[in-house]
Amino acid sequence: MRSKCKAGAVVGIICGVAFGLMAEVTVSKQPKMPAENVLASYDCAGTGYSLRNNQDGKRDIGQSFRAPKAAKMTAFSLLALGNVQRGAIDAPFTVTVYESSSQSTLGKVISTQNGKFLGSRNSQVTGQWIVFSLEPVSLNEGKSYTIMLSFDNMAIPNQHQIFNHAGGSGYADGRLWQSRVDGNGFSNSQVNDFSFCVQVQP
Repeated sequence: MRSKCKAGAVVGIICGVAFGLMAEVTVSKQPKMPAENVLASYDCAGTGYSLRNNQDGKRDIGQSFRAPKAAKMTAFSLLALGNVQRGAIDAPFTVTVYESSSQSTLGKVISTQNGKFLGSRNSQVTGQWIVFSLEPVSLNEGKSYTIMLSFDNMAIPNQHQIFNHAGGSGYADGRLWQSRVDGNGFSNSQVNDFSFCVQVQP
């Protein structure tokens, strides 16, 4: 069990150029938070928060962060607090990245990428980090970015994944986000954050 909250960033990154085409996301798992080429991260012992298709008012979930340098984001990770549920195995999903001048607003969409969630051979993920590898997304220094996850198909039984989140405003440069059942009406929490990690090109 983790006893300390950790937020951090590693420098040594480069400027990038924006892109706009749909791209494929690959998903993997690993036992520890990624440690290479980290732009922003936060980890703290907490409780579960679920990404669902259309249940409990939690359709899309996400986390915002501030970019301390211009960079190209290549991956982000979330800490799983439960195994992949039956309906989420190989489930198609979408990652949407927003850019804003403030962490309190989503701003504009700068990237939309699609993928399939972990398969049955990789469904035992409790306590592990789920890594979403992206086609590079250009980030500008000082801007706030929100990464939102959503399953594509509605009304699939047991289609959800639980991730770790914690209160206490431990990560000052971002917030937990979620949407309503219809995928609209986004809201954020000023005191809650997911355990997350953002990686960039070296």
